[in-house]
Amino acid sequence: MKTSSIWALLPIMFWGLACAEEGEPSDAEMLAAIRQHYDAANAQMQELQRRCAYREYSNHHNPALVVQCLSVTGIAGSDEGLELQIGRFEKIACAKAEGQPGHVCDYFIVLSSGNPLMGRGMGDLMRQGDHAQGRFIKRQDTWLFLPR
Repeated sequence: MKTSSIWALLPIMFWGLACAEEGEPSDAEMLAAIRQHYDAANAQMQELQRRCAYREYSNHHNPALVVQCLSVTGIAGSDEGLELQIGRFEKIACAKAEGQPGHVCDYFIVLSSGNPLMGRGMGDLMRQGDHAQGRFIKRQDTWLFLPR
């Protein structure tokens, strides 16, 4: 092969390396991505609880917010929060997602909540944990979790 032919192939070889598939996420990377997902959900719930506490539904005549506030106060009780924490996490296995970017991974997760009413209603379920599945996509230096 001529030297000029090798130089012509170098950009193609480097492009192939740059586009190479990322490996699957580690246990710690999966946990960090799932924790980020739950943190965002907890922040949304805290914001809804704040809006309900200030009775924003009456200021804006928002019937959808009234229904949300009724359900939140019915579940949460007085001033208790509804935040969920991850008590235990275990990666089971991952496989390359078919027809989509990333990896589909199975995992075992145990959730907990400091809310006594939530503990009574869902306590046994939460303490036992659950097997779940989600898709994980590498984005720059972190993983994005998409629940299934």
